[in-house]
Parts: sequence; structure tokens; C-alpha cells
Amino acid sequence: LADEMGLGKTVQTIALLRKAYADGMKKPSIVVAPKSLVFNWESELRRFAPELPLAIYYGTGRETADFSDARIIITSYATVRIDIDLLHTMEFGFVILDESQIIKNSGTKTTAAVLRLKASHRIALSGTPIENNLGDMYSLFKFLNPGFFGSVAEFRRKYQIPIELVNDEDALHDLKSRIYPFILRRTKRSVLPDLPAKTEQVVFVELEPEHLVA
Repeated sequence: LADEMGLGKTVQTIALLRKAYADGMKKPSIVVAPKSLVFNWESELRRFAPELPLAIYYGTGRETADFSDARIIITSYATVRIDIDLLHTMEFGFVILDESQIIKNSGTKTTAAVLRLKASHRIALSGTPIENNLGDMYSLFKFLNPGFFGSVAEFRRKYQIPIELVNDEDALHDLKSRIYPFILRRTKRSVLPDLPAKTEQVVFVELEPEHLVA
């Protein structure tokens, strides 16, 4: 899910989880988010899905955390990296990566840990699925659909090098055709009529002498 920032990726995901559990899904699901967003997820879930028991698996004291009855477990990327030997033993209904561009580098320990999580369904949320180059997309799809692009060498030979170095339109068209069924994206421009009017306010602040730079 690659909607631009502010268009409701979190709420859409919560709606999906509500439906899945209403339809009888039994396995717990895990949301992996940057540590700065862990408690935002908790707040949004309590607001929009109060019927789903949740647990925070994060920070000190998590060794005694009990999420045996939880439907949703919220954790951080760092916690997954540190505690993957425990989390790897669990079977999840959904593994949801928020700000999933964090795993754009397939060679990091965090990415390796995330790839070991077991789930029936995998979702990656990011307003910026490609930050640096097409290699970012390879890493995301390695999580979403392992083997979809083959090895990283195959991906570079077939797509990344032709597209980035020689602007090969056939390779670009082929890549777009392959990933299109798996990516949902809306831009702010496309949903502009549904958004509230933008409010701008300009405030001038006079700096103190010690803050001024010649």
C-alpha cells in the first residue's frame, strides 16, 4: 500500500484487520513500525478497532509481556531484530510493515530478521517505496513475495541496470506490468476533492542575537 502521506494507510490496514478477524481469522497479526510510531498504532487501533485485543511488544520489560490472547501485536523494527529467535517461532495471520522502506537494504540485520517472520499474508506500507534506486523495490518484494524477482543479480541485470543506466523503456514497461497487481497507490492530487481545504499561516519570528548567523 503506497498511498502518499496523509491519505489513510493506517486506517485502511485497520479496516482490513477488522474484517479478517470478523470473518474468523484465528492467528494473531503483528505490526512492525518505527519506534516513534508504535504508540500511534496503539492509539489508532484502540480508536478504530476497540474489539481487537492488542499488546505492545517493545522496550524494557518486554520479556514478561503476555500476548497470548492478543489479536494484534505492535512492535518495532529494532525489537524484531533483537528478538527474532522468539518471534520466528510464531505463526501470524498478517505481518504488516509500516514505513517499510526501512528494509530497502536487503543486506542489513533488520531486513534479514523481518524476512524470517512467518505469516499467511504480508503487507508493506510506505508513502515512498522507492527512495534511492530500484534496489529498494527488490528488497520490498523479497519480503512480500520471495522469489518474485529471482536473485538480486537477476533483478539488476533485467531491470535495474537497463532502466537506471540506459532508460530502457521496454524493461520499464515490463517491470511496471509485473508489480502493478501488487501495489495500491493514490496520490494527494488524485483524491484532492475529498481532502479538506488547505490552511496556511505565515508566522514571522525574530531571532535572538545568539541565534543570528552572519
